[in-house]
Amino acid sequence: LLQDPRIEQKRVPYFMARLVDVPAFLQQYAFEKGTAGQVVFEFSDHVAEWNEGVWKIVWDESGQATVELLSQGAGSASEQVDLKADIRVWTALFMGYKRPEELYRWEQLQGDEVAMKMLEQRIPSKGTHLMDFF
Repeated sequence: LLQDPRIEQKRVPYFMARLVDVPAFLQQYAFEKGTAGQVVFEFSDHVAEWNEGVWKIVWDESGQATVELLSQGAGSASEQVDLKADIRVWTALFMGYKRPEELYRWEQLQGDEVAMKMLEQRIPSKGTHLMDFF
């Protein structure tokens, strides 16, 4: 992604995350306050098939979300899907590691640009803070 990529690049993972229960996670997620709205997401997850499917997320003005499963299994939806990605991309997005706009620009988050911008406003722009030291 650099103009001159001939530099040494090194990633050193420290903490890793994974969404194990998509609806439970999204219903407890602290979305930003704003106007009420909804987005239809498609999650693909080849390890945890219970996460695969099309989910409708509806936000109220306080940021509280309700989640509804529209169809089980990735790619099985006849409903209009606004945004789709695999579980790794969704995890990076919801944990604050990557922003929706960046993931959309690099085509890892695919779908409707208006829905992506709505999600960009609803995801807090704070970094991830995991307090898990012994």
